[in-house]
Amino acid sequence: MAKPKMLSVETIARDPIKDSEGKEIGNFVDFMIDLEQNSIPYVIVSLKSRDGYVGIPWGLFKLGEKHSFILDVVSSTLENAPGFSEDKWPDISTREYEEKIYKHFGCPLCVSC
Repeated sequence: MAKPKMLSVETIARDPIKDSEGKEIGNFVDFMIDLEQNSIPYVIVSLKSRDGYVGIPWGLFKLGEKHSFILDVVSSTLENAPGFSEDKWPDISTREYEEKIYKHFGCPLCVSC
């Protein structure tokens, strides 16, 4: 079966996030849409290995098998990523927050890393 070329956010939100070895490591919580660039610069995820949420550049995710997304990032990078609690969200709609996420993951500010 061919991989789909388009998926709805609702579908993706239900898909698990897996590491490069196929182990489930988290799930999607929210998707940030850049209205000026017509893109998804980053997503908010919940990781099984830590409390709260983390922003991760969307370009780091690859479509996996059987409705999953692969995030091939060193575990220490994920563990040390700037995060926030479920009940105390920062202003995630700012360019400063986006830049902080991209800098942590070593990505240039772009749609795809």
